[in-house]
Amino acid sequence: MKRLLLILLLLVLVFVFRRKSTYEGLNEVYVLKGYKLDEQTIQIWEKMLNELPEDRCFFSYDNTRNTMTDEFMKKYPSKIITHTEDDCKKMNPLHEAIYSNVEATVVITYDALPVKPDFIWFIENDVYCDGNFSKALNIEDTQSDYITTHLRRYDEEPTWGRFVEFKGEIANIENSKKMASLNAIVRCSRKMIDLLRDNMGKSSGFCEGYFPTLASTHGLTCENMPPEKLGKFTNLENVRLSNLPHNNDNKLYHKFVYSI
Repeated sequence: MKRLLLILLLLVLVFVFRRKSTYEGLNEVYVLKGYKLDEQTIQIWEKMLNELPEDRCFFSYDNTRNTMTDEFMKKYPSKIITHTEDDCKKMNPLHEAIYSNVEATVVITYDALPVKPDFIWFIENDVYCDGNFSKALNIEDTQSDYITTHLRRYDEEPTWGRFVEFKGEIANIENSKKMASLNAIVRCSRKMIDLLRDNMGKSSGFCEGYFPTLASTHGLTCENMPPEKLGKFTNLENVRLSNLPHNNDNKLYHKFVYSI
């Protein structure tokens, strides 16, 4: 009987520690980003809670329009991190709009966490996981400071129109050092968070150019999500409840983010 109890205890411990993160031994948290509590957003949130370590899931919510409800806050105590445009402007005077300049959102969210992880995933509320989130986010990269999708250098797409939105010190950087990405799914290291914080009031810009450019010019490592983790949403429509893939392939789907 004692032996059986010992075996059961060991199995429980193995289960707990294996769920510490999507990659064993990696100290991560998982953050859904949103600005409304529609059915799709709530479904994605609940799916994350069911498939990822629940104590490592959080919801970063743009409450500029005061759409967060007391009921939702009470249902998920200590998991909802709200912020507004004014909060972001206080943190970075160069901030213009949350959905183009998100460095303040990222730092506000990280600073509000009850834990301080080595890595933090940010997932937009129009990203759909066909299968299991823990498998989709199970990547073996334990080092990169900034993981994103469709990472490219200036000379690969010099006509990309958002480089002109760089402001402050980073606006003076030479073109050869500029980078771009797609940010529907990203992972930032603690060093990346610290770098964003250190540059508040100095620089800003459209996040999909600002983040990789800032990281690479300060010696941080940038990598793409493994292509096998991304599904292609072939009909080029935004993910919505009436229009979802059902392949159970443990891949992440988004209108513009897919394996290229």
